[in-house]
Formats: sequence, structure tokens, C-alpha cells
Amino acid sequence: MSGAQEPRSSPAVRPTPQQSGSAAPAATTPAAAPSGRSATAVRAARGARVAVAILVLAALLTSTLTAIRDGSLAQHLSFFTNQSNLAFAALLLAGTALSRRRRPPWWDDLRGAVAFYLVMTGTIYALLVAPLDELLRWDIGWTGIVLHRLAPVAALLDWLLTPRRRTPSARRVLAWLAYPVVYLVATWVRGA
Repeated sequence: MSGAQEPRSSPAVRPTPQQSGSAAPAATTPAAAPSGRSATAVRAARGARVAVAILVLAALLTSTLTAIRDGSLAQHLSFFTNQSNLAFAALLLAGTALSRRRRPPWWDDLRGAVAFYLVMTGTIYALLVAPLDELLRWDIGWTGIVLHRLAPVAALLDWLLTPRRRTPSARRVLAWLAYPVVYLVATWVRGA
């Protein structure tokens, strides 16, 4: 022993939970925004997601009612554009309802897959489906603008600007291709 005595701690000076190594009780720690973002920015992002989801759902509902009126509901429901937009709207609403901590580990992969599907939808529409003169016009109907232009851009921005809990591996990114491949095969079989 060195002979030096450890000073006694008085009851008024106790180590804080952070100093003693134990976790602070949940009730005493303020809820911080993920990645240091301000609460205002988080609320604005949630509001934007809800607004985009409502707009996409309104466009889908409008186009579905038109398809029912025209007697082409089965064909309408089989479009990749409609399926991927519905998945995007559902994902946006579910993401705003679930706190970041309550989301399952595969949540980021689902977000990435849906963003990929919508970017693919917008790209294929622009390069293969839409006439060249339509790409520079805005008088194509609001549902077409929402489903083919706005939603793909919104999905890409949401994927790029929202922090992810884990980085997608090459294997998981390849798994994102399962749905488009199954869709393509089913379309070929149905069309044959």
C-alpha cells in the first residue's frame, strides 16, 4: 500500500451515470434526433413523406377508378408502375409511424429495394414508354406526373438523404432484383 488514502465522496457529489459507466435512465435522457438532426428537420421530413405518400395514393386511386370505369382493372393492377408506387406510399407511411429504433433490421433493405423499383420505373418510362416529345411536357395528366416523375425522384432522394443503420451488402442489393425478375417472368408467361 502506498499510504495514500482515497478521498471519500460526499453524498452531494456523486458520479453521474455517464461517469460511472452505467446507462442513464430513459426518462432522464432527452430524445435526440437521429444523426444529430434537429427536431424541426425530422418533423419536416416526416411531413414531406406523408404528403408524398398521400399524393401517390391519390394518383393511384384516381387511375384505378379510371381503370374500373374503362373495364381494365386487371391490367391496371398488373402494371409495375402501380405496384412499385403502392409499395413506396405504404413504406413512407409505415416509416413515419415507426420510430427509428422500432424498425426491423431489414428496413433499410426494403427502402433500398423500393427506391430501386421506382427509379427503374421512372427510367424505363422515360427511355422506352413515353414518346420523346412527352418528356419535355407537363400536360400529360397529374397522375402520370406523380407516378412516373415525382415518385421516382422522391424515392431516390429519400434513399440518399435518409441515414441508414447498416450499409447494404452486394448480396442484399442483388436480392432486391428478385421482385423485378419474378415480375418480368410472370409478364412474359402471361403475355405468351
